[in-house]
Amino acid sequence: MNRFFALFIRVEPFAQDAAFLLMRIVVGGFMAHHGYAKAFGNPAKFVDYVASIGIPLPQIFGYAAIYAEFLGGLLIVVGLLYRPATFAVFVTMIFAALGAHSNDLLGDGELAVLYAAITLSMTFLGAGRYSADNLIFSRFTKDQ
Repeated sequence: MNRFFALFIRVEPFAQDAAFLLMRIVVGGFMAHHGYAKAFGNPAKFVDYVASIGIPLPQIFGYAAIYAEFLGGLLIVVGLLYRPATFAVFVTMIFAALGAHSNDLLGDGELAVLYAAITLSMTFLGAGRYSADNLIFSRFTKDQ
């Protein structure tokens, strides 16, 4: 009977690492897709939109958002510079939720809030075993 209940609370290390990998691929892939559309579509149109909603320094913050989404998404997928990338996406999604979607958080802003919550959680959890960060930096830590 104890083995049955253990199925509900125990997570095997392989399953945890596989879950981190899946989460990185899905969240990073979708985020890179959103950023790609802005970066290689018409970035000036997005910057104009950022200016129209009253965000200061739209040239800086507009392009920062575009590249946080695109490059941050790619870095998340491979797990390279993972925590800075997930945090950059988190900040971008907070600005999107509270800036662009502040009047409709449960409608259009829902996705930004969801991405913000997920990427903040990902920042705290780390990239997992199957990541470029682990491959590169694990040799410098004693606990790996």
